[in-house]
Amino acid sequence: MRGPPSGIRGRGTRGLDRFGYDVLGLLRASEPPGVPHELYWASVLAVLGWAVSLGLQATVLSMIVFGPRAPAVAPELLTAMGRANVRPEWELPVFAVGCLVIMAACFLAVRVWSALLAEHPSAAREAVRGAALHAGLAVASGFAFVVLSAAVRFDFGSDGRLPGAAVGRLAAPGLAALLAWGGYHVLARRRSRRRP
Repeated sequence: MRGPPSGIRGRGTRGLDRFGYDVLGLLRASEPPGVPHELYWASVLAVLGWAVSLGLQATVLSMIVFGPRAPAVAPELLTAMGRANVRPEWELPVFAVGCLVIMAACFLAVRVWSALLAEHPSAAREAVRGAALHAGLAVASGFAFVVLSAAVRFDFGSDGRLPGAAVGRLAAPGLAALLAWGGYHVLARRRSRRRP
């Protein structure tokens, strides 16, 4: 198992080689044969970006969805937006669970990605294709979620809660990125079986 790309070695980076071993060891993954060192690490970063993007979307969506509670202030004194945003008894548990979900998503995504490349006869080409796809999904779904989150403030009801349709719109970018990821992996495995 190799460490991070040689291009990032230099003054002050003596620990990065060991860091590469530690990260892959923690994820129980290894660099597949036939994939250039720098390309593999670029693809891993793209996969991690995709996993973090989906995890953050799920965490923020959970914070928005769970009901408003403002024990220190009478709810009728708050605006609808205030009632939607003040819920201290939910925020810390949702944040903690969100951190666990992000870590689990990163772990599983890198494991699945490394296994796919290890089995693929054209692993280097697949690494380029997969890195572009994962990075694109992370940026596109994250941007769409931010735009929809800004627009959803107009959908809060008088009780400070979001209707189901608005929740569905907020969940759509993450679900679309997840479905695209699954479809890509199915197609990639089919391509690997067709090639000798």
